[in-house]
Amino acid sequence: MHVPEWATVRAWISALAGLAAAAATAYLVWAQLYPEETERFWEITSIAVVAVVAIGSSFARPLRIYTLDRLERERHKVSIVLRGLPWTVHELTNGKVPVQPLGASAWVVTPWWPFQRLHRIAHERVNEMPGPSGISWTKGKGVIGHCWHQGREQIVDSGTFDKGHEDWTKDRWDRLDVKTRRGLSYKDYKKIRGKYGTVIAIPMFDRRERVRGVVVLDAPPGYHPLLKSPVVIEAVCAASGVVSKLLY
Repeated sequence: MHVPEWATVRAWISALAGLAAAAATAYLVWAQLYPEETERFWEITSIAVVAVVAIGSSFARPLRIYTLDRLERERHKVSIVLRGLPWTVHELTNGKVPVQPLGASAWVVTPWWPFQRLHRIAHERVNEMPGPSGISWTKGKGVIGHCWHQGREQIVDSGTFDKGHEDWTKDRWDRLDVKTRRGLSYKDYKKIRGKYGTVIAIPMFDRRERVRGVVVLDAPPGYHPLLKSPVVIEAVCAASGVVSKLLY
């Protein structure tokens, strides 16, 4: 099981265990107040639940440390791959695309339908800007959500798109079909409008050919003719393949 998935499973187990312990404790308190109405079976069950949760708690911290350590190792390996991608693009374009504004990131699909989304596990960029959008990328939402949904590469000239929609109102935006606005609400679109020029998203597959994540290269406006070249797309695809093997 992939680390982000296991972290989610662990969170659900902890939540359920907490609820069970709370219910059992409440029952034991009630049993003390109204002993004549207490059934022996449920009293024993409640004591057992509290005991199991207490024992399980002693393993929780080592398990958490192991999970975080493993997650950090995965992130480190993926970051090494992503760190070299902007430099590769710089060389493939004969230095015409600078390294500093290029961003490379890896996103994995979290489990638990219907709450699945893309979770970023690594991000490499020399410049700190632009920062995170704060948008929850679900299936079909945005360029990377569309890449996940379609299961194929997406090369999008966001800079040109933004120029054609920079003065649009919410009412006008809402009248666009979902495909054109890439599943984005007007509120979400305002968060990313003008942030990116080119976005290249390549899906990651597991051994069963299921889409399990996306590797993304983003750049500011002005470089799309250079970045849409086959050699650059191939470089991003190669990075996606390496990250897929590391994770799955």
